[in-house]
Amino acid sequence: MNSRLASLMVLCGLCTLIPLPFLDGWCERRVTRKLLDATAKARGVELDAAVLYTLTHDRSSMLLGCLYAVFIWPFKKLFSTLFVILVIKQAFDAAALAAHRAAMLRLALDRGLLASPALQAIEGERVRDAMDATLSDVRTSPLGRALRRLRNPAVPVPEDADPLVRVVESMRRYAGAGPVLDKFAAVLDGR
Repeated sequence: MNSRLASLMVLCGLCTLIPLPFLDGWCERRVTRKLLDATAKARGVELDAAVLYTLTHDRSSMLLGCLYAVFIWPFKKLFSTLFVILVIKQAFDAAALAAHRAAMLRLALDRGLLASPALQAIEGERVRDAMDATLSDVRTSPLGRALRRLRNPAVPVPEDADPLVRVVESMRRYAGAGPVLDKFAAVLDGR
């Protein structure tokens, strides 16, 4: 990981601070799209826009999104603003989620998925489904994992990397980097 990828992961977390219901999610998806594109380019793979959209679009229904924006979001923002710790936790969770998505994309690329432009649409949907299945089973909140005393196996943090990369990699380790990649690999293998 380089410092550009680390800064994009941190920027994903900061999108949480945007105080508008649809704009914060839209910005987070745009930054995540740039992150996954940069991750693929670092592996020598050029992803087209349709695959990047497949990997990052919001899969929740429009009706639920509208209900969320009208009824739940104002209370959440009100209490999040009053209790700054909730905003900080949400920002860490978003940054950890972005780091996990990039790590899962790297694993998929290392397995040869998404390498062929002809198969990117089919494999993109498969990779996104595997990401969603993994993230629904494994908790990725660093604070949530610490409070539940969930196992965080040692994931090496590069000593020669710049400070931002070390911080992001450490945060990803505390957000369950090992279990996430193990589960993602198992889902890709069909287990």
